[in-house]
Amino acid sequence: MHGIFDRPLNSEPSAERGQRLQFAACVRMGRAALGWSQCDLARHLGMTQRAINRLELGHTEPRRRTTLAIEAILRQSGVALNYGDDSVSVTVTTQTIDHKA
Repeated sequence: MHGIFDRPLNSEPSAERGQRLQFAACVRMGRAALGWSQCDLARHLGMTQRAINRLELGHTEPRRRTTLAIEAILRQSGVALNYGDDSVSVTVTTQTIDHKA
């Protein structure tokens, strides 16, 4: 079996690490925009708080299925994640803002 854990920690290509850290930042920002705790997001996804914490710290490479699930639950809640090309942003719909107010 070959994967990210088969490589020494320092051998990860910087582009992969950068994308992972961008996604982690977007998840933190999206969760914060909704006022959710890590436990709240974990509950919506059927994951543990520890898994969300490791993902948000960039300590783990999320599976594609996990990435899509996070993007989908945040989008359904009114938050869109945008990352890549050395930038990150989170778009929050006005309905989400009105709902929180």
